[in-house]
Amino acid sequence: MVYNLEEELRQQRINELLNFLGLKQYESHWPMSISAGMRQRLAIARSLLVKNPILFLDEPTVKLDAKGAQSVREFIKKINKEFGITIILTTHFIFEAEELCGRVAIMDRGGIISCDTVNNLRKNLQKYDSVSIECSLLPEDIIREISSWENVVACEYSDGKIRLSSGRLEETLLNALKFLRERDVEIYSIDTNEPTLEDVFINTIKTGGKS
Repeated sequence: MVYNLEEELRQQRINELLNFLGLKQYESHWPMSISAGMRQRLAIARSLLVKNPILFLDEPTVKLDAKGAQSVREFIKKINKEFGITIILTTHFIFEAEELCGRVAIMDRGGIISCDTVNNLRKNLQKYDSVSIECSLLPEDIIREISSWENVVACEYSDGKIRLSSGRLEETLLNALKFLRERDVEIYSIDTNEPTLEDVFINTIKTGGKS
């Protein structure tokens, strides 16, 4: 009635959404008798009744326990994928933005100072990506060979680790692993310097959005 939907259409969409949520069995229950996570999913579903193309969610997982918050995050991904709705979400949880968002806008003092995909925000934080490969002893000729590769900016070997910097890290890493294995070099561990979204956020706030 609030959304001015005809009764038949209203009931049809309510049934569709209850089934979509997995809450059909609770349709006659008082809302306070179901979990907080279910109530939050139900509140989001109400906004889907009129099938608006954009959905605004303001910290949808705040005050929920871990299980309820995860349930809401899974629901958000599901409606974005299956309903094709654009979702604008605000959150103070960095990992949540990284998990849910195709694009991230970083705000400071009420204004957007940076907006891009998570991958591009990471790339803007550093000029070159690097990887550290812990391995068995490497002969000098192997190190010289890797240093000569296209896109390899730097190659150093010390303390049982070869450290590579590259403008195309994924390609360089795969080539390096294949190259080392072909020469019977034992590989013990791999560690990259890829920044987290939290690193990006802190750096962006410090620089005011300037790379």
